[in-house]
Amino acid sequence: SVKLRTFDNLLVRIPNETMVKARLTNYTHHPIRRVEIPFSVAYSSDLPKVKAVLEEVAYHHPHAFDEPEPVILFQAFGASSIDGVFRVWCQRAQVLQVRSELVVRIKQAFDAAGIEIPFPQQVVHHMGAPPLREAPPGA
Repeated sequence: SVKLRTFDNLLVRIPNETMVKARLTNYTHHPIRRVEIPFSVAYSSDLPKVKAVLEEVAYHHPHAFDEPEPVILFQAFGASSIDGVFRVWCQRAQVLQVRSELVVRIKQAFDAAGIEIPFPQQVVHHMGAPPLREAPPGA
């Protein structure tokens, strides 16, 4: 059998048969790793501004590499937002730290730039319902 140590420092024993049949990803093979952070912005957002803010966050992070260069992709029209992904590269040993720091920095940068991170919303239209009347004064 194969013995592997997890991120939590637990020892896991995997039978050889499972190893032969399974599709494996070795996250420790290369010295650098890509950090991928999904994000959402309001439909009213200026997308070139969003991209510029994210680029600034990437280039000012001390552990995010300039090469391969950061990638910002707008991927979908969500129910309440435009959804994208932000990708940077860093040293393998710093992946979790860099991801956490980038989330904080993105939130701070979006707040400073007036870029809204929307929450799910739903608009309800009542068909055939009587119109609402204003309450009388003092009610």
